[in-house]
Amino acid sequence: MSDRYFVGDTDNDWNDTNNWSSNSGGIGGAGVPNSGDKAIFDSNSPNCVVDSGYNPEINALELTSGFGNTLDFNDQNIIINATSSMSGGTLNLGAGAFTIKGSWTYSGGTINRETSTVILASELTITGSMSLYNLTFDTNIGYYKTITIESSTILTVLGTLRFEDQDGIYINGGEIQAKGDIVIANSEPYDGSTKVLINGTGNQEFTGNATQTSGKFLEVEIDKVSGTLTLNGTIRISKNWTYTAGTIDAGTSTLVASSDLTITGSHTLNNLTLDTNIYYEKTITIETNTIITVAGTLKFENTSTGGIFINGGKIYAQGNIAIANTNRYDGTTVIWVKGTGNQNLTGYASETQGSFPLINIDKASGTLNITGTIRLTRGWTHTQGEVNAGSSLVVFGNGFYPADQTVSASSMAFNNVVVDVNSSSGALYNLYVTGNMDVNGYFKIKSAGYIYGGTIQLAGDIISESLNYGGTASITLDGTEEQEITATSNLPGGTFTINKNSGEAKLLSNLSLNTSGQDLVISQGVLDLAGYNLSVNDQITLTDRLKLKGNESISGTMSLGSDCTVEYYDSAVDATVNSLASTFANLIVGAGKTHKFTAGNKVTINKAFVSNGTAENRAILLSTSNGTEWELELNASTGLSLLYNTVDVKDSDASSGKAIQARGSINRGNNTNWFFIKALDLEKQEIDSIDWGTQVNGNWEKIEGIAKWYISPISLNMLTNKADSIEQGTWQIGLDNTYPYSGYLYNASNNNGDSFSLKFRCLEGMYTLRFQTAKNESFGIVDIKIDDVEKGSEDLYASSTDKSFVKEIASLELTQGEHTLTFVVDGKNASSIGYYFYISEVALSASSVSFSLNKPDIGLIPWGDQVNENWESIEEIPESIPAPIQWNMLSRKADSIAQGTWDISLNNTYPYSGCYYNTSHANGDEFTCCFHCPAGIYKLYLNAPKDSDRGIVSIEIDGIEQDSIDLYAASAEKSNIIEITGIELEGKDHTLTLRIEGKNASSSDYYFYGSGISLQATSVSAVSLNIPEISSTEWGEAVNENWDTIEEMPNTIGATLAINMLTNEPSAIQQGTWETTIDSTYPYSGYLSNTSNSNGDSWSITIQCPAGVYSLRFHAPKGNDRGILDIKIDNIAKGSEDLYSSTSNKGFVKEIPYLELEEGMHTITFVVDGKNANSSDYYFYCSGISLQRMD
Repeated sequence: MSDRYFVGDTDNDWNDTNNWSSNSGGIGGAGVPNSGDKAIFDSNSPNCVVDSGYNPEINALELTSGFGNTLDFNDQNIIINATSSMSGGTLNLGAGAFTIKGSWTYSGGTINRETSTVILASELTITGSMSLYNLTFDTNIGYYKTITIESSTILTVLGTLRFEDQDGIYINGGEIQAKGDIVIANSEPYDGSTKVLINGTGNQEFTGNATQTSGKFLEVEIDKVSGTLTLNGTIRISKNWTYTAGTIDAGTSTLVASSDLTITGSHTLNNLTLDTNIYYEKTITIETNTIITVAGTLKFENTSTGGIFINGGKIYAQGNIAIANTNRYDGTTVIWVKGTGNQNLTGYASETQGSFPLINIDKASGTLNITGTIRLTRGWTHTQGEVNAGSSLVVFGNGFYPADQTVSASSMAFNNVVVDVNSSSGALYNLYVTGNMDVNGYFKIKSAGYIYGGTIQLAGDIISESLNYGGTASITLDGTEEQEITATSNLPGGTFTINKNSGEAKLLSNLSLNTSGQDLVISQGVLDLAGYNLSVNDQITLTDRLKLKGNESISGTMSLGSDCTVEYYDSAVDATVNSLASTFANLIVGAGKTHKFTAGNKVTINKAFVSNGTAENRAILLSTSNGTEWELELNASTGLSLLYNTVDVKDSDASSGKAIQARGSINRGNNTNWFFIKALDLEKQEIDSIDWGTQVNGNWEKIEGIAKWYISPISLNMLTNKADSIEQGTWQIGLDNTYPYSGYLYNASNNNGDSFSLKFRCLEGMYTLRFQTAKNESFGIVDIKIDDVEKGSEDLYASSTDKSFVKEIASLELTQGEHTLTFVVDGKNASSIGYYFYISEVALSASSVSFSLNKPDIGLIPWGDQVNENWESIEEIPESIPAPIQWNMLSRKADSIAQGTWDISLNNTYPYSGCYYNTSHANGDEFTCCFHCPAGIYKLYLNAPKDSDRGIVSIEIDGIEQDSIDLYAASAEKSNIIEITGIELEGKDHTLTLRIEGKNASSSDYYFYGSGISLQATSVSAVSLNIPEISSTEWGEAVNENWDTIEEMPNTIGATLAINMLTNEPSAIQQGTWETTIDSTYPYSGYLSNTSNSNGDSWSITIQCPAGVYSLRFHAPKGNDRGILDIKIDNIAKGSEDLYSSTSNKGFVKEIPYLELEEGMHTITFVVDGKNANSSDYYFYCSGISLQRMD
């Protein structure tokens, strides 16, 4: 290498051989320095300018301290292959590139950076702080190099700081202060100890071109007093990242933290990815007071197998969070979910692999959607915000450093949850639950020492595999589907509760709740023991339903609630009922199952006694000692037996309570106060008997009697029922308590020709039609038609009002089937001023019914053909059953009350001058009425006045909701009628339930007021019988099968016979004068009374009914002038009531239950039989009569 001194003998041009000497101050002509020479500027060197268009390449450059002039690169590109130094003079870098391949020492002089670019192009050391414009790191050598910046050296870069090397560079020592843009042009590593301080006062851009797994970068500090730093692309850091001051615009950039490093200073990034891409653990530290806000995606994805510890500070995730694999991401940093929009938290852990720090969800708006598996090692907190857990799994697992975990998530719901906090070495750790932990999926305890704290509300299955001790947490099963309980280990030691609106909780293993003081509560829903044992340390409280087979071992103090149900099932296992309890609210026995009751002991049932058995598979009820009675007490006031044709009973003494109705069931003997009577009991003939034909003919006579059971009055009250069709006019309800029933249906249109029709069914016979109407000076003439044939007419004009006029049309001959009754306004009296027609109730009663079957001559050959003709006639009977089934709750009694207190209120501003209502006015108040009907399509009418204090009523038939009606109204609507159509019912027993289910937000209370209920058939299905092939060898068997079907027919008769004496008349008056009085202070706004006021006054009504057990209820208002009343049926005394009372009781209803009546006609007689000594008279008032079927 040769030294060349610039002497400038000719001029100042660099590219002049005469300007260069081989020694200082020597003679020129030594030649222009080249790549092997060192260019030296000293005290003897004048100014020098690099010629335009010439780009020098030299080995070294030295500007000595004695150089006092200027070296001007004149915007040309300079390459220096070895060392450079500057201790004096002025260096003008211009706009060209200054490429340095050796060390550069700066100790004095002036560098004019202008817009030049300094390129550090080899392994070298830079000494001395200097200010540059552009600085580029690009060795272009092909292997990993080291560039050293002397420790006290600061390189200030005003333009672009660029890193662009083909293989990466170690940059150690000193500091680079970037005041312009920073560009990392590729994904090569730029690592080392040098710090890049971003401190420009204007706008700057920091652009990276790394990938998630390739690229490294130096320590970065952002300290801007003004301007905005914009981050672009992917920046992969391997050293500390510090934010001190300044505005950052993270744009769409991604910052990848790839090694042991610390992030300091609270600021906002776009995407942040943690990926060290190495097989061993690394630690990323967030300084204690630092909050990193991630506006984009926060991703945890070490693409190798090593874990990452994230310690200190907080991360505020405003976008999606992705945990991309099963690696460990553990540490003390809290991940806050803080976005205001929708966010996704996605995990790819497994039940046993993966870990994640503490999560805190604090969303002011938007929804966090969780997918995949999230395995936590530090706990979970939910502060606020909506969470959709989807099908995700959250695992509270044992991390690299196992620890106790806390869940505080009372206002969100998890999906599936697994607890697995014990360490792999066997050390025990605990889960602490703060408040409620809502889990919509399954909850599995895989390992834990204790689970302490609040309540785990679980909608899915619960599985306990290894819980060492228990803890204080409670568990509540509240799902709407079936939930399975598998507990091969302990469960937490708090209260275990079943609180399910629907679905069952079912044991799949023995259940042991053995923590001291631990309780089991079944408050709502069903717990099915399914043959597994149950052990509870303290109380077992049953409020709803417990299902069991009866072979289970049950320990704990059993407490059965006032409305709970115990249900036995599984015919393969016998059950001893007394071993569970001696007093039940509701007891259900299982089909085909043998239930034993301890001989000599009593079982009390306060509400419903029900069997799931069938006629083919009855429940069996036996004493533990054959022949020795077991006692049964069905509560006299609240008990209900639903055992029709479903039980097989022996040795039961039920004499201490209400009679047990078990129509059609099997009586094995030694049973007391049980009723097994069938409404129709036909002979099942021995087919090969010579008397078989005679027995068949005997059955025909019994079947003919069915028809006569249907001749009770068809009553339609127009305050409850609606017209089937309106041919003309506007018809509406008018409430007026001076009329019978406190109201009427009338033609508000007031036009000639106004008309409406009602449909009804009946058997062939003679009938009498009566309807309650009124006369007035503004009323028209009404024609009455049946099937469009006029049957009568009445001029309703009267100069003075007659509000209780009853029109009667007798001797109506009707055929079997459906008929249409039409009322038509047909003109008016010349004196009348209008065409009005008022009507409140219609009653159609039969005086005789015709129905007959062939009694074949057994000896005739066509005997079988005649039998087959009878089947066809019998099939049509149900289609001719009168409609509707009517209840008025002022006379009728609910069959059961599931919740609340229900009573009658007399109020003459309502229809019927009164209502049946829930005095308890609580949400959930409920009552049920039972009824029978033939198969068909029905419509239901219900009086349900609206007002500002009413609840929402749910109307169910057989447990299936038919409709839900909001009865709130800002002002009273007392004539409101609910109509539900298209109700498809089978021919059997049914239950109608009315329940308060919430209220309108504007309503002040949960009241329900009602009175009339009407169930009308719109179509009825014929009974289906076999029409046997006479020549078939199985003809006899087919006939016997038909008997079974026919026996069921009477059980579809309407449950209640309702007669109102304001419209109907007594069948006979034995003594006295009996008249109707209108008085709105009484139920129905009136009554029938003995105006003769004499001892012995008497009247009777005649009814026909199938055999069965009935309850008779009738209005008998009490007062200080009333007599003593005897009630007789078929001249046999059935009850008596002293109707004297010092204070008036106008709503009193007398009930006589358990009347066992044979099929056929019966006479009910009311006789005044003396009076109380304090009574002034012998009066008897009566309006509504109800004969209600009980069996």
